[in-house]
Amino acid sequence: EMNGLEAARIIRNGGMAGISVQNPNVMMVALTADASIENQQDCLAAGMDAYLTKPIEEQQLHAIIASAIARQIERGAALDPLVDNVPVPTAPKAAAKTTGLMLRGMVDDDMASELMPVFVSTISGALLEVDEAIKRKDFRRLVELFHSLKGSIGYFSDDALYQQAASLEAAAKARNAEIIGKTFPPLRETLAAFVQENR
Repeated sequence: EMNGLEAARIIRNGGMAGISVQNPNVMMVALTADASIENQQDCLAAGMDAYLTKPIEEQQLHAIIASAIARQIERGAALDPLVDNVPVPTAPKAAAKTTGLMLRGMVDDDMASELMPVFVSTISGALLEVDEAIKRKDFRRLVELFHSLKGSIGYFSDDALYQQAASLEAAAKARNAEIIGKTFPPLRETLAAFVQENR
C-alpha cells in the first residue's frame, strides 16, 4: 500500500518505474485528521502545496480553491465556465463599477476578493498580447490567447461576453481576420474598462 506522502513524492518526481506522471506540478493538498506540526511539515516536505485538517474549515477550503484557480489562470489555462444548471444567486459578487461584470454566484465574496487581482492582471496582459498578435497576424497565438480569455470570462456572469470570446477563438482557428477585426474591439473595450476599474 502507498500512503499520501509516498504518492506526493512520486508525483513530484515525475512517476515511478513504468508509470509516468502527466503533470508533476499539479496542485496537491493534504487532508488529514492529524493536526500536528510534525505531520504538516512532513506533508509540505513531500511536495504538497497546502494542508487541511478535519473537520474542514470552510474559509480555509475556499482560500485553497482560490489559490488553485489563481495558479491555473496565471499559467494561462482556460478554465471551463460553470455549468448552466447550477443555481446562481442574484447578489453581485465583486462587481465592476460600470461594466456590470461580476463573478458567478458559486464564488463567495472572500474568494472573489482574492481572485479579482489575478483576473485583472491576466486579462490586462492578454489584451496587450492580442493586440500584438493581431499586428503580426499570428493566428496560432491568437487561438491560445482567446482560449485563455474565454476561460477567464467563464467565471463571470456574462454569457454573451463568453460567446464573443468563443467566436474569436473559432475565428482565429479559421484564420479569419475579418471576424476578429469586427468582434474583438467591443470585447476589448469591455474588458479594458473592467481592468481599469478594478486595479
